[in-house]
Amino acid sequence: MEAVETANVSPDPSTTFEIDPAALFSAIRAERAGGPRILGHYHSHPNGSATPSARDAAMALQPGRLWLIVAAGEARLWREVPGGAMHGAFDPVELVVDGADDGCT
Repeated sequence: MEAVETANVSPDPSTTFEIDPAALFSAIRAERAGGPRILGHYHSHPNGSATPSARDAAMALQPGRLWLIVAAGEARLWREVPGGAMHGAFDPVELVVDGADDGCT
């Protein structure tokens, strides 16, 4: 239904990201109380590729969640999967852009 932007609280935001824990915990509490379901996370790799990094894999702690990674004009979608094909933590998911004004499917 919506993408919620949060602050990158990483000590070095030019090379890494860390979702603001307060915002993440707030979303998790709201979800547990019957609020919107958290489908996943998104971030960019400004100087890399749209594939998860080893650091992303180390942060993948919620199997089933989706990760949208944007880099160099490309967006790729990944699902957290223990033992996944990418770094043992992610499997690719087909991302289909439907061309409509309201986004992706």
